[in-house]
Amino acid sequence: MPDDGQVGSDATTAAGWYEDSGNRRDLRYWTGSEWSGHETRAPGAAGSVLVGTTDLDAAPLGFGRAISSAFRNAVRFDGRASRAAFWWFALVAQLVAIAIAVVGALAASGADQPSQDEIPWPYLVFFLVFVLPWQSLIVRRLHDRNMSGKLALLQFVPAGLFILLIICLQEGTPGPNSYSISPR
Repeated sequence: MPDDGQVGSDATTAAGWYEDSGNRRDLRYWTGSEWSGHETRAPGAAGSVLVGTTDLDAAPLGFGRAISSAFRNAVRFDGRASRAAFWWFALVAQLVAIAIAVVGALAASGADQPSQDEIPWPYLVFFLVFVLPWQSLIVRRLHDRNMSGKLALLQFVPAGLFILLIICLQEGTPGPNSYSISPR
């Protein structure tokens, strides 16, 4: 196979990354039509990082890693989130909410009903635990689509959450975009 400058075909280098002709220790991203401004160290070079393999670069994540990433990066509104990371977390949040509702309904059937002004504490705990990771994931998912995180405010208008969920279903931008590099 001819040497086209593409650095390796292993898991550490994503497609589209080539050695920089001016500095062999660096990689530059070729979009297919032009060189982008994105650069990183070549694998094995001093100070190098794995290209596109972190959970903030929209790398594909399995179930466990997606959930731990969501909580670990709950206050990170930079970078990108893959569809898998977003939807695994959404699934877990929904399952926990359903479990809380079922347990709450069973507990309420045998006890005095709380007043209408009270918020049952399990719902409050659920909200406090899941709201920040959810917001962060929505912003990073929008970044993966090369859209501003400010669009996350759509969830607070009628039908806005539905629009956001449609956006989050779509594939992210291949290669680097305005927010980060990507393994695709």
